[in-house]
Amino acid sequence: MQTSVVVKSMDHCPICDVAVRPENLLRHLNDIHPRHPDTPKLVERLKAEPGRIAARAPSRPLRVSRWQVLIVLIQLRCEHQHGVVESKLRPRRRVLPQAVQGLRHPVLRRLGKGG
Repeated sequence: MQTSVVVKSMDHCPICDVAVRPENLLRHLNDIHPRHPDTPKLVERLKAEPGRIAARAPSRPLRVSRWQVLIVLIQLRCEHQHGVVESKLRPRRRVLPQAVQGLRHPVLRRLGKGG
């Protein structure tokens, strides 16, 4: 029993001679050989050839429903309110007890100069 295998025509990279699909050769040159001195010239030549750049199907438009917008707005409002409440409850300056003040400067505390 014989099976036939269909092989697409492959191009070879002119720089490294690796087999690359024709529609991927431009990307290969830009990704793998960006600093090679011949790359800009090769890319311009390949862009001029028809069929080199694969046609892309347009993507589906982004759809956002009203309830999704509502959920995001509620979440943002809750986070904003949390920040406002937290800032009201937080003291303006950090006031530490005298026993803890010395921990800020442990070297001075060892020398007996810290609080």
